[in-house]
Amino acid sequence: MAFLTSEFPGGYERHLLRRIHHAYLFGGVSANKDELLAEAITKDEAYASVFSEQFESVLERAVSLKPSEETEVVLEVKAELDRLYTVTGSLCGQQKSNREALTRLISLTMQSVRSAAGNDSLALKELQEEEAARSLHFKLLESSLVADLLNSDLGTGAYIPTEELIPTLLSADKSELADAVQLFDLEQTSEIIQQAERVLKSSIIKAEDENSGIALATEKLEFIKGYRVYLEGNA
Repeated sequence: MAFLTSEFPGGYERHLLRRIHHAYLFGGVSANKDELLAEAITKDEAYASVFSEQFESVLERAVSLKPSEETEVVLEVKAELDRLYTVTGSLCGQQKSNREALTRLISLTMQSVRSAAGNDSLALKELQEEEAARSLHFKLLESSLVADLLNSDLGTGAYIPTEELIPTLLSADKSELADAVQLFDLEQTSEIIQQAERVLKSSIIKAEDENSGIALATEKLEFIKGYRVYLEGNA
């Protein structure tokens, strides 16, 4: 492609590149690829701009919190900070500084919540469980595929349309697929397997792609089937 891809692509650009590099699973890309790439990059930049505005807004709210602030108000700010941290996973550009800033702000709001909990053992236990879940969530967000899937579900941008979920999973790197399957329960995984089998049967693979493309996609399907076995064993 003549159009240069980004060093740190956002969710729209990433998904377009998935579609281009694995067109045999997505049904091909008929439009001009350079134009599509330029459009995707423009969308990512616009969304990053929206994020900046939202970040500035919640930053003002966070720094203005008083020690005696109502717990409900603090929780609202924390929920928005958590949401924006998830959003950073699909933004274009280097997001390290934004994530570090959000992590510090989340930590500060959690201190306020813990202080309000006092010696309530049940509340403190719930807070510990929440922090453990958040830590796992943030770890999963290191996967760009997981981030794009979560942000699509959150309604912050349909990076991965529902109808393209299956080819997206079948074209993912194994490490990213291993992270992504953790987002689905047993019922959802079983449905994914059924749909993936249909996609593979209906995919029109060029002769030169048979050994690389379809074989690799089939391996991904077998991995997902293995994950279903794991879920069944822990049901």
